[in-house]
Amino acid sequence: MENYRHYGVEDVLEYDDIADGRTTSLFFSALDGVGRVVAGLRVQGPYMHADEAHAVQEWTGHPGVTEVYTMIEGRIPSGVIELKTAWTSPRADRREELTSALSRIAPHAMMLLGVRFAMATAAGYVLDRWASCGGLMASDIPGVPYPDDRYLTRMMWWDKATYADTTDRTQLPAIMSEASQLSAGGSAENVGRSPRREVRQANGVCRE
Repeated sequence: MENYRHYGVEDVLEYDDIADGRTTSLFFSALDGVGRVVAGLRVQGPYMHADEAHAVQEWTGHPGVTEVYTMIEGRIPSGVIELKTAWTSPRADRREELTSALSRIAPHAMMLLGVRFAMATAAGYVLDRWASCGGLMASDIPGVPYPDDRYLTRMMWWDKATYADTTDRTQLPAIMSEASQLSAGGSAENVGRSPRREVRQANGVCRE
């Protein structure tokens, strides 16, 4: 919440609505070397209807809302999840590596939840970083001033069938290694484990 409060947009967290955990399917967190939480991200879905997606709320009253609804609804038969409230602490060391690790979550979340599609909405500069792991901007959807006029929020999609084709060569080996560990072990407890990094899925952590 610290990051969001710093910019005066903590209301977008909708903390009272999500605190009981019922809308969160997966939660990823990153711990530093002494166990402090320094980054995180949560996942909603798989959705049964487009109305469940927070993205629809973000575009309501703005151009593109119909297209957003149609885009989500058309993918639901193949499985759709939504990445929400990604953050990193401004005091964390190695923030670039943390951002890199967070951007790899979409492919793993799709695999863990058995869906073909993942989506996220965020300012363009954030999504530009996440594109390194195969996310594609929904170019037909106009940006929306959310949570306020300081931001132009866009929509990004990952397709489990094709994301590897557009993933940066610097990220793909890590994704494949982590995915292999998940497939082999049936758990995210040891994903990405190395002397300096440990990634765990919801009910777990990512250590950098």
